[in-house]
Amino acid sequence: MRKIVFTMIFLSGLLVDAAQVFCDFYHDKHVQGVASSGTALYWVFTDVIVKSDRAGKILKKVPVHRMPGRAHHGGDPCFADNKLYIPYSGSGFNRALGNRKSHNYILQYSAELEFEKSFPIPELEYGAGCIAFADGHFFVAGGRPKNIPGNSVYEYDRDFKLVKKHEIPFDSAKGIQSLTTDGKCWYFGVYGKSPATFVTDMKFNLLGKWHISTAVGLLHEPDGRKIKIRSVKRKNTAPEFGGALLPLSEKHTKVHKLSQ
Repeated sequence: MRKIVFTMIFLSGLLVDAAQVFCDFYHDKHVQGVASSGTALYWVFTDVIVKSDRAGKILKKVPVHRMPGRAHHGGDPCFADNKLYIPYSGSGFNRALGNRKSHNYILQYSAELEFEKSFPIPELEYGAGCIAFADGHFFVAGGRPKNIPGNSVYEYDRDFKLVKKHEIPFDSAKGIQSLTTDGKCWYFGVYGKSPATFVTDMKFNLLGKWHISTAVGLLHEPDGRKIKIRSVKRKNTAPEFGGALLPLSEKHTKVHKLSQ
């Protein structure tokens, strides 16, 4: 059932009043990210894509197209030029490929969730986890082994030919889980013991971090609002994982120095 609720959320040490939008879909795998076309939302639940209206009502759902490789994992998507783009990892995450072949791709769908084509991105050796679009180029990030410091973002043209590899000077437990931009800054959702979203300028110079996690996605509304994607877990009911949108206040989107 579709639900729009007004509730009190305890988030990063603060009580927040927020109108949440819940997706009308539950799955045995958690939400990886959400993209917006402006009128519709595209939720990726690892191996299923759900298109909903802005209130969370399901309009269509399809399985993530299966590509070669042992894994079947869709990540944090983006919507650009009336197409949906999903990073796909068939090679697993957070470890070097060694002699194994890369099975990491970008999947392209129509706005109606018809699979159109795939693009190999072998540069994402440790797994393709998230994608964003800015200034006519795509930007893709993903996993990272624990013993390799920093993180990387790979910049591609519209045909997914590599343009540049950007090194980002912050460490995180499992690389970068979500990548988004509002045209002024880049935002990196990560996993970790302490909730954090790292923030850079558009040239990837590190500015600081938020004290909240956006590891399963972040939306930037035209009016400037930031919407955190939440993974929702219900007890004693299968399938158990859902998704929700949580508007953030200015308190949560304050950029703190890394030492804070």
